[in-house]
Amino acid sequence: MHLHSRRPASSPGDKREHQPVLPGTSLTGALRARAFKIARLLAPPTDAGEKTARELIDGMFGADMEINKKPTGSRVHVYEQVVSGVGNMLVQNRVSIDRFTGGTRDGALFNEQPLLGGAQSLVMVNLQLENPRAYEIGLLLLLLKDLWTGDLPLGGEIAVGRGRLRGKSCELVYRNGQERSRTLIANGANGLKVERGELEELEQYVVDLCTYLGRSNS
Repeated sequence: MHLHSRRPASSPGDKREHQPVLPGTSLTGALRARAFKIARLLAPPTDAGEKTARELIDGMFGADMEINKKPTGSRVHVYEQVVSGVGNMLVQNRVSIDRFTGGTRDGALFNEQPLLGGAQSLVMVNLQLENPRAYEIGLLLLLLKDLWTGDLPLGGEIAVGRGRLRGKSCELVYRNGQERSRTLIANGANGLKVERGELEELEQYVVDLCTYLGRSNS
């Protein structure tokens, strides 16, 4: 069954409700793994390039304790969010597949109750980065693109096509002495509308990321 969390009741006098949630730890793990893939892709295919990419990710998300034994804190904060508008919680019967034969495993029948979202389903991703550099903002924008287009699935059972999101709207807020904000809104099936701010300024952050990683902008 999809992870649920007890939340305050919607009206006074009611009991606490169990609601489906998107855990912050699950989202952080997916974002970190994809961020490292993006950084390695943009960095030169050398040992030095991979080292620069790993240092970039460790500086944002904290040190990888399997490689670096000295722990460091994460500057990326991701918060748990409730998944709303999910009314279909059907139980599905499935069988496990033998990878060697391609057939079913004997006695490997199992049941699951996933979240089957629809057009009315909604989940908000709340992410903050402390003391951001321009190239780090560029990396976050590329992560946003992958989430927005459904290229970065979340949760379990992603191999069967689950966990893919589609962007509706996004509020980008940058605080550095004075606050600047930009609003992105989905426009049609594959369109994107910027209500506040310029696309060229967002693109410059990605250019700064490529420059930092040592990859030519061309």
